[in-house]
Amino acid sequence: IEMATNAILSKAGTPVVFQDADGDVTFTLKDGVAAGNGQVSNQWDRGAAARATTYLMDAAIKWVATPTLGDVCRIYLSDSEATGRDLSSDGDVTPETKFDNFRFVGQVVCSVAADQTFYASYLVEIVGRYVNLGVWNASATKTLNATSKACSITLTPIYPDIQAAT
Repeated sequence: IEMATNAILSKAGTPVVFQDADGDVTFTLKDGVAAGNGQVSNQWDRGAAARATTYLMDAAIKWVATPTLGDVCRIYLSDSEATGRDLSSDGDVTPETKFDNFRFVGQVVCSVAADQTFYASYLVEIVGRYVNLGVWNASATKTLNATSKACSITLTPIYPDIQAAT
């Protein structure tokens, strides 16, 4: 008796870009988020229909000038089935404790003292319909870069793709 076997692979869906311009959700990181300050995105409505729960989060963060080795930009996420929560529209956030009702989902670390963009990727689970992202610039000295689209966070849904094993 031969049994059919399947392979469960991953298939990427359409990415959702959080950035100040030309993205899907407004996230004004270009206003130069100061050292020791944060920013929250507008709210993303994922819709009422069935939706992905696993996402690949790709973050691109650029500090102004040359950051210090070890500078960190922390990333937070809030998801819910309800609207009207605090921190649900694009704006400045301080102090960091305002993100206490969000989940910490990753960070971008300055891995070399250089004037460049730094990248980090994480898998995140999103269940709720409404989503907000937040960042906290934990650098002691450097502001995030004020150039449009210098910083962004992209969420790409990852779907299981069942295929016949080869």
